Amino acid sequence: MQALLETFVLIAMLNPEPALPSSNTLDDYLPIEDDASFPLRHERKIVDCLAFLFALTDDPTKVSALCLERDAERSACTVRVAMNTGVPRECLMSFRKLARALENVAKTGK
Repeated sequence: MQALLETFVLIAMLNPEPALPSSNTLDDYLPIEDDASFPLRHERKIVDCLAFLFALTDDPTKVSALCLERDAERSACTVRVAMNTGVPRECLMSFRKLARALENVAKTGK
């Protein structure tokens, strides 16, 4: 613990006031999209909505993270969810129901 405290003191001596965080817009990183793919801004909206659904609590000790991966052919997506306290079983079951419904719509258009 003493070593950690000493490290903080040294950092504060080197830079007593941290720089303000910079802002990087998503547009700075947008790849050129082809017609077979949905745009990154849509992917971001999907991830934001799914992350909202997985935010089961406002408890800061129960943080969730979500990742959406597209396969190489861009014909499918994988959604990964992690929580620092483990993903509750009922949460996974609800998500699987949602995923099946979305797959059905993608296949049938209904």
